[in-house]
Amino acid sequence: MRFALGLHTVRDKLATTMSEIEIAYAGSPLSSGPHAGDRWAPKQYDGPPPGSGAEPRFVLHTDDGEAGAALAARFPSLLEPAPRKPDAHYRLLIVRPDGYIGFASVDAAWSEAAHYLQRLAPTHA
Repeated sequence: MRFALGLHTVRDKLATTMSEIEIAYAGSPLSSGPHAGDRWAPKQYDGPPPGSGAEPRFVLHTDDGEAGAALAARFPSLLEPAPRKPDAHYRLLIVRPDGYIGFASVDAAWSEAAHYLQRLAPTHA
């Protein structure tokens, strides 16, 4: 055991297993779109971590600030009010408060994003 724990590869695998950073939720009902359910890397947050603050909310990433603000206004109890910038792979992305991708789209799929949020909060418009 001492020999195995001395190997760099074994220590790295043990660290990622114990920290649970390799967990993904692709099959979850909270995941929709390419790479949904994957962990959103901290270097891509473009602000404070998702879920931080007094009321944890989903974080919307888009390069269309006007449409993003309109969607956030429709779901104020779910989404942070100000959209953040996405990375180069997505045009529309919703990150859950736990830091995992909930909804992802490579195009501006606003109706699909609204439907995703509607499933989570059916009492909203």
